[in-house]
Amino acid sequence: MTLVQRAVRLARSVTASVVVTTDSEEIMESAMLKMPDLIPVYRDKDLARDDTPLDPVIVNAASQVSSDIIITLLPTCPFVDLVSIVDATITGAQVQWHKPVIAAVKTHEVIWCVDEDGKRVLVGKRVNRQQSAADILIESAAFSVCSRVRLLESGTRYYETPLFSPITMIEAFDIDTPEDLAMARSICPVHDRTRDVR
Repeated sequence: MTLVQRAVRLARSVTASVVVTTDSEEIMESAMLKMPDLIPVYRDKDLARDDTPLDPVIVNAASQVSSDIIITLLPTCPFVDLVSIVDATITGAQVQWHKPVIAAVKTHEVIWCVDEDGKRVLVGKRVNRQQSAADILIESAAFSVCSRVRLLESGTRYYETPLFSPITMIEAFDIDTPEDLAMARSICPVHDRTRDVR
């Protein structure tokens, strides 16, 4: 099963209206093999560049459907669990979609970043015991859930400060390189077997 077919299968578990957006006939054909009634949205060239941000792509796809809620799944995050998406949808509904819901991994790691001057800066504060550190939420591209109307009005999923829906590290795994793809292929058989057992 291809990455896009996995995403389409998961999306179908959540909603009847599934949109696939791509500039590739091959990807669209692969998706339609799994779900012939999906809504195909072919991207214009300006939305198909390697450096195109995700939000304009989502806005373009959302403008072609009438759903109240937009759930975005990335095929490059193949280990997202259905329960996590349902939980995120419930969280959004509880605040009447005034805020978007974004997948995030909770960690107690000590995280450093590099500022614009090249200086290393500690995120949060140093503690003697990592497990005692405050929670740090790391946004994941795995999925987001937001109001279609607010998305179209603002042009972004971040129309308000988002709520975060916790996911596991494996769900947050994102395929960006050939090495990532090789790792996903090695994890996939074990991951899928353990899912089937639950």
